Amino acid sequence: MHVQVVTYRIADIGERDFIEANKEFAEMMAAVPGLLAKVWLQGADSGSYGGIYLWQDRAACENFLAGDLWAEVLTDDSVTGLVSDDFAVMDELTAMTQPRMALSVS
Repeated sequence: MHVQVVTYRIADIGERDFIEANKEFAEMMAAVPGLLAKVWLQGADSGSYGGIYLWQDRAACENFLAGDLWAEVLTDDSVTGLVSDDFAVMDELTAMTQPRMALSVS
């Protein structure tokens, strides 16, 4: 498994408007090959958002980053301060800290 953490800001948008504006994107994300899950994040301060993407492997993450859907995010004028970091998953420790969730780490 591989993890991508994305944070960004969008000015002057409420939660309901954000949800409505991202429904189509969420549907497209659900169809991306190799995506196991995306957790949507909203910061405590208004306008701060992000996502935690759980990928099948690093190749799936890299394919997404090289694709059209991510390119749309990069060129979206409403998104500022975009940061995307990706991480390898430490399988042994991750397997030990899943008391209520079964993530396949191998």
